[in-house]
Amino acid sequence: MQNPGFIFGCGAQGRVVLDILRAQFPGRSLYFVDENSSLWKTKINTVEVIGGMEAMLAIDKKPSIHIALGNPHTRKKIVSTLKNYKVDFLSAIHPSSIVMPTCELGAGLMIGAGVIINSNTHVEDFCI
Repeated sequence: MQNPGFIFGCGAQGRVVLDILRAQFPGRSLYFVDENSSLWKTKINTVEVIGGMEAMLAIDKKPSIHIALGNPHTRKKIVSTLKNYKVDFLSAIHPSSIVMPTCELGAGLMIGAGVIINSNTHVEDFCI
């Protein structure tokens, strides 16, 4: 059984990532993580918002997490914070995307439905 997957951010970007991860990992338990306490213990698209980073680390000491924030500066800040912990940065790659075998893919990135990444492309960490 796979360990749970966590999605940091439950706004529009997080909801897109949720759909990708559901297609990529059918049956995997997924949770939202968000620092907005008014969202804690709610559900978005049937997925629980468990709380902030502390709640996630209480559930899993080495979580698999995708940073689903559209703002690159905020995403970079959260990545920097989480690099202090033992986390696995989860890439969300939709099964309908086409990634050529000569591509180099970074960690924690998002590749949406129908995307084609051609030969010899290098995609940096945490790109959307």
